This record gives sequence, C-alpha cells and structure tokens, in this order.
Amino acid sequence: MRGWRILPPPTPYFHAQELIMKVGSVAIVVATTITAVLLCLAGPVLLLGAEATATTDGCSPGPLGWTQPVHAPVGSGYRTPSRPRHNGVDLIAARGTTICAAAAGTVVRVRCNVNPTSWGCDRDGSPTQVTGCGYYVDIAHTGDIYTRYCHMLQPPAVTVGQSVTAGQPIGIVGSSGHSSGPHLHYEVHRGSTAWDTGIDPVAFMHTVAAPLGGADIRPLTFSGGPAAAALAASQQAAPQRVDRPAGSAHIRDEATSPASNLEGRP
Repeated sequence: MRGWRILPPPTPYFHAQELIMKVGSVAIVVATTITAVLLCLAGPVLLLGAEATATTDGCSPGPLGWTQPVHAPVGSGYRTPSRPRHNGVDLIAARGTTICAAAAGTVVRVRCNVNPTSWGCDRDGSPTQVTGCGYYVDIAHTGDIYTRYCHMLQPPAVTVGQSVTAGQPIGIVGSSGHSSGPHLHYEVHRGSTAWDTGIDPVAFMHTVAAPLGGADIRPLTFSGGPAAAALAASQQAAPQRVDRPAGSAHIRDEATSPASNLEGRP
C-alpha cells in the first residue's frame, strides 16, 4: 500500500528493552516511596532529639533537686542600692532560650501582666512606656518556697494547678512587660509571692547546690535534707545584698512591687 510501511514483528531484544524500562520505573517508584516513609519516620525522631537538647541545656537537677532556670550570667542584682525595689535577679539569656522550673512543685500563677493592658504581652515591652512582668509563672515548692519567672516571649507552657518537675520547660526567654531587652527576671520567695517575702535568689540557689551563673556570694551552710536546705536558704538569704557587674546595666524591668501589683518601677 502506497504511503505505508510494514514494520517487522518485535524481536526478543525489543521485548527485553521494554521489560527493563518497566522494571526500572517500578524500582524508582518503590525507592521514592521507601525514602518518603523513612523521612516521615525519622523526622519526628530528629525533631524530638533537637528539642531535648534545647530544653535540657543547663537544666539538670543537682543533688538537692534544684537547677538553674536558665544557664546564663547574672546581670542586675537583688535589691541593690541603685535598685532597692528590684525583687529578683536578671539572668541575661538570649531570646528563645528555654526556661526550666528550678525545682519540682505546683504552678500557682500563669499570667500576662502589663500596664497599659492594651500593650499586651505578645510583643516586646518597653522600659519607659509599660510596666509589669509580662508573661510570667509562679511555682510553689516544698518548704514554703515560691519561684517566679518573668518576661517570657509567649504564653507559658504550663497551666495553673499543673505539677512540674525540676528542669521541666515552662516557657522561653523574651522581653515582654517592663523590659528593655531579652532576659529572665527570676525571683525566690518564702511563705507567699508577696513582694515583702522576696529573698536573694543568688544566695538561695547557692545554698540548694544550684548556683546561678556568674554568681559571687559568700557560702551559706545548712544541715538536713533538701527541705531543710530550702528553709535554711530562705532564712539566711534575705539579709544579703549583692551587687552584680555592670555588664548588663542596660537591662531594666519589671516586677518591683507586691505580687498583687507587679507594675511598679525601680
């Protein structure tokens, strides 16, 4: 027939090529599927590993069950002559650093504290335009001891009534509230969270074998178990007044008034 060409029947070689191409395509699909499955399975494992590394840095409990809430140097000190109403210490940690519970206990307060309230806690605060502790958490511990963690970046990772363990992540470092830069404002109280029950966190943490970074204080002594250590620390720490180096003088904040009104200024 004019215009048409009759092709010879397929040879065994042709069939072999076709088979190889089909097998290769199937192999590619199978390999791609296996790879995707492995990545899905491995992803969470890698993610959990990264989170574990981030959340446990500097938060391993010591022999008395206490740990640093963040592994960072101490900036502004507790009730210093220049800031007599500064009721805690400023730990100079980077934004996003994990904050850990300093010891086992029960969460008694989770709050956004800022004035004016219209400013909110979901953005950086200011040392001149707002007052308050920003996002913060209070935890009650054995021995009638309370700890406070201020200026978190976002809503805390715990709720009121929740039990926490020493070193458990409770939030991340930010600069909400009356603050001029990222840091953790950390307080220790005896008996309640009222302003006049505050004690020197540096001295107390030294006594419970979890000294804050860069602390330079005279040692305190105690006898008995962890509860006795906490009680001894709370009784002995209050009279001590320790100034910190001026390296973090730019950090100004925060909770310098009683717990019912955390909006005073230094």
